[in-house]
Amino acid sequence: MEPHQMRYQFNFEKALKKRIETIKKLRGFLEIEEEMREFLHDEMLKLHKQGDEKLSASYQIQWMRWSKYCSAWAVRICAMETSQLSLELLDEQDEIYIEEGFYITLGINPSTLISPSGFMTWRLQDIPTLKRIEKEDRLPLKEGEMYPTFWNIEERLRRFPEYIKLERKFPSDKIITQEFIEKWAFPKGYIEPRQAEFYRDTKYPPYDESFSKLLHEELRKDRFIEGEHNEEWRWIKSDNSLSWLCKDLHRHQIPKSYYEDEIKDPVWDDFEHYFYYPKDKYPLRKQRPLTIVEDGESVPMDVPQQRKLEKIVEKLLLHEGITSGRKEFD
Repeated sequence: MEPHQMRYQFNFEKALKKRIETIKKLRGFLEIEEEMREFLHDEMLKLHKQGDEKLSASYQIQWMRWSKYCSAWAVRICAMETSQLSLELLDEQDEIYIEEGFYITLGINPSTLISPSGFMTWRLQDIPTLKRIEKEDRLPLKEGEMYPTFWNIEERLRRFPEYIKLERKFPSDKIITQEFIEKWAFPKGYIEPRQAEFYRDTKYPPYDESFSKLLHEELRKDRFIEGEHNEEWRWIKSDNSLSWLCKDLHRHQIPKSYYEDEIKDPVWDDFEHYFYYPKDKYPLRKQRPLTIVEDGESVPMDVPQQRKLEKIVEKLLLHEGITSGRKEFD
């Protein structure tokens, strides 16, 4: 699809505040489900000790299902909490699901819902059939009791005011992206125009996306950069370290897909595509490490935090299927 003329990002202050509030609620909901899981476990053990193996087995089935449900939600909540504050989905899709719009209103990256990890294999509009309690597996009830359900958290989410309002505004399960932006998310302040200063064109990236995402993840983890993957990354260490990284990647000819044809020198423009590097600064291609004189020869010194950069390059080599390790400088 053609990208929208205007690109958007979360209103960071509003999104983070709402996300923290939502995660706190979800953890409270999960605690309730975990209490039910422990109750089923205790009942299972009690009945087993009493010798009622048939009823104990019924409780065991429910306990196992409840454990799976709680584990799944623990993973989901963690993914929500750590999701990037980017909105590439709005640039990529002509339509979005109502759940994706809902999570944007909660300050959560909707891409978390459709990630390869399979975070969302269910819809809030439909009770997941895998979590139904089949009739033959149901526990015997005492007078006045009700059957427990496995979709409690989903039902609570559907009762959030943000979901109810969104559902009334857009009755279909899918929403035209531009309508969601113009009639809901932007006027209500959930999103704002992208900051042009750090805009990076993601349509024709020089490197394979899996490679650039791993590079971004490792650099960010070691505090070499700031910024989301789809932005220009802001280098916060010494410039000659960034220059060293480009040369080391080129020296090892990674990513391999980029080096299908022989390339004699680093292609600085393609490397700089990923980084915010002001044009008035001393060019990266001219950066050189400091040298010391040993036995009458100039010997280059390590750049700042070079050992960390070397380990990052080693991970990238493994990602590319190269197991021989880093080459030492000549």
